Amino acid sequence: MNKQQLLTIIIPIPLKNTLIDVLIAYQDISGFTMTKVAGFSRQHSRYNVQEQVVGYRNFYRLEVTLNNTQVKPLLHYLCQFKGHYSLRYWVLPLADTGVIERESDCELLTGENTHEQID
Repeated sequence: MNKQQLLTIIIPIPLKNTLIDVLIAYQDISGFTMTKVAGFSRQHSRYNVQEQVVGYRNFYRLEVTLNNTQVKPLLHYLCQFKGHYSLRYWVLPLADTGVIERESDCELLTGENTHEQID
């Protein structure tokens, strides 16, 4: 049974560089992914004028794969931002994770030694 989980955190734009520094220094993760996203909400009172016109706010979505025992400690670590910024998050179980880097990685995926190539 895979005990890996995907932690997704939605962070405000001003927190991006600080959170990158904090997570790079956090010893229990090997890396993470960050992408820019548009957030839509019915809570327009939190939007500035430009955001109200376009109908969304810009955020960053941070994703990190963790062992299930590492999720709560990382979230607790991020509590240092409470009161300054809201961080929305969710956790999903992962059926599988891996890296495709060598031929042996591909053989593990098929369980065979046959080599099919994409033209």
